[in-house]
Amino acid sequence: MMNQTKRRTGLALAAFLTAAPMAMAQDISIAGVLSNTQDPFWTSIGCGAKAKGAELGVAVEIFSSTTMDAAPMTANFNAALLSQPDGFFGTPAASNQFVTQYGDLMAAGVPVVTGNPTDPASTYGVVWSSGDTEPYLADLLELAPVSEGKVLVLGGIPGLVPLEMRYEPFVKAMLEARPGLSEIERLYTTFDVNKATSGVQAALVANPDLTLVIASNGPDAIGAAAALKATGMAGKVTLIAFDAVPPQVAALKEGTITALIAQSPAQIGAMTVQRIVDYLKSGATGPVPVSTDFIGIPQRLLTPANVDDPANADYIYKPEC
Repeated sequence: MMNQTKRRTGLALAAFLTAAPMAMAQDISIAGVLSNTQDPFWTSIGCGAKAKGAELGVAVEIFSSTTMDAAPMTANFNAALLSQPDGFFGTPAASNQFVTQYGDLMAAGVPVVTGNPTDPASTYGVVWSSGDTEPYLADLLELAPVSEGKVLVLGGIPGLVPLEMRYEPFVKAMLEARPGLSEIERLYTTFDVNKATSGVQAALVANPDLTLVIASNGPDAIGAAAALKATGMAGKVTLIAFDAVPPQVAALKEGTITALIAQSPAQIGAMTVQRIVDYLKSGATGPVPVSTDFIGIPQRLLTPANVDDPANADYIYKPEC
């Protein structure tokens, strides 16, 4: 099966590379491949990309699936290639899933921008959220005065670079700032809300001194909030979560979640398209130079006091454009 998948990808790429020459600047087309669009975060990236494309007068087509499985990602990648785009973006769960194809596209003059770096570097750059925790750590320490007890971190999927580069620095900074806290075994749910709910409930039973839960993503946060409410621990155990899907925002307003560290997926999508278009309109010819440049989009701390501020609208994830 794996060889057949690779062969289909190779055929699609060969068809693309032998197609008509790249479109002129005024006819730029960009293809984006997004997975797990049942999560409003990914949908919001696509919305931001399309909005920026409309602003710049370029066509942006999104190829998406509702899971993070490699097979539909491959199928969408092949479909994107068949559209013969002038630029490409995508962020597969496995950073190197398409590293060979990226190299071929770049060699053919097609800039590729991703949300996570490949190893070796094979793209024109990375656009994602900044992992800098300094702007909001002091405020979070004030909001979460817990100084001792156990900490449970829900990490989604182990080794997922775009995720880890956001929450790992914060977890480290929190534990350093509060030496009385100690982390128990990390919980990985593969973004399954039900697994997060049952996992947090089990952790509460096994650790009566659990005082802080850190959820690295939306589905884990939703599950953790449900567990705290079901066990009567909402407001007693501090829950800090990353992302801001609608159920998280509701839990924040009701006090089950203390604070949200939100990305701006719309800005990620917009900046990705901007970077591709800037290159295509620069007049550069030949292979696209490989770059390790990283553009970090600042995150924002959302609290019950500021979540409804219009200035934070881009940090609330939307299920549709």
